[in-house]
Amino acid sequence: MGPRKSTTPKKLPMPEPLEEDKQPPAGESDEEYDGDESSEEEKEEELDFASALRMVQATKHKAWLESKSANKKKRKADPAAKASTTTKEVKKSKVKLYTVEELANEYYAYQEDDDVGPEKVTKAALTKRMNIEGDASNRVQAAEKHKFGVEEVEGKTKNPQIHVKYKGLRKELEERLQLLTKDDVATVIRNVANRGSSSRRQGKSKHLLEPLAMAKRSPTLFWNAVHHYGSAQDAVKEAVPS
Repeated sequence: MGPRKSTTPKKLPMPEPLEEDKQPPAGESDEEYDGDESSEEEKEEELDFASALRMVQATKHKAWLESKSANKKKRKADPAAKASTTTKEVKKSKVKLYTVEELANEYYAYQEDDDVGPEKVTKAALTKRMNIEGDASNRVQAAEKHKFGVEEVEGKTKNPQIHVKYKGLRKELEERLQLLTKDDVATVIRNVANRGSSSRRQGKSKHLLEPLAMAKRSPTLFWNAVHHYGSAQDAVKEAVPS
């Protein structure tokens, strides 16, 4: 009797499933899974969107830099243009008002820090003095170099004022002051000059009316003198002829 043949049928290899018959990975629904092809398309779309976003941001940044550079060149070419704001654009602030007599009295009575004894000088007083002298120096230099702009504006109580913008050491500075007439400026200057006419004070008045001293003692008188006469020196020359 020969060997017995097996009756178990041989297993045939399973055919590869069609694309539409592929099953989604475990934990993913049919809607979330769309085969490898769809995943690649989504990746490409994400890359395209990120590239477009970076391009838009780069374009905006370039436009901002160009605008900043153009404004800087414009301000450098015409410093006075920086003060060409309208009354509505100027921030409202309280401005101390003086009569001509009050302005002259306060100007002449101004106390220099040098008059205070060393025992009374504090760190705060020294800092204040340096700030006052620095501000005065900035005003004089801006006026001499014509790096300023003066605009007449109307205050809250309809008192005439001037809005001054000028170039400081590191930044642009602004001051809002009482507007004086040209005659008022001359009157204050003559009042201060006449107070130094006695023999005891002879020569002191001339020192008080120098540009740096005027810018320190009374920014109001200084900028009004520049506004009406072109400079503090010309205002003194015309008001008090030598």
